[in-house]
Amino acid sequence: MTVTTSPNPITTKDAVALTVAMAAPGAAVTGNVAISVNGRILFGSLVNGFVTFSLGKFPQAGTYQVTAIYGGSALANSVTRTVSFTVVKK
Repeated sequence: MTVTTSPNPITTKDAVALTVAMAAPGAAVTGNVAISVNGRILFGSLVNGFVTFSLGKFPQAGTYQVTAIYGGSALANSVTRTVSFTVVKK
């Protein structure tokens, strides 16, 4: 599982997108992903191994943690990953 945010760098004026990608040898992973960020829980489904979440703007500069949870499928085991991203004041 890889979890990435964009844009880079993220400022307080930017809408943030978070992408979760899952890979398995020779196949596209499908299934559901949940993320938890800043007190919100969002759900999405992998399409061709990817799902992108629109997180909106973070008006306060600081470091935020995101936990992504993939429930597993016939191709991939369940995975939980926590990553951080930093928002800087614009």
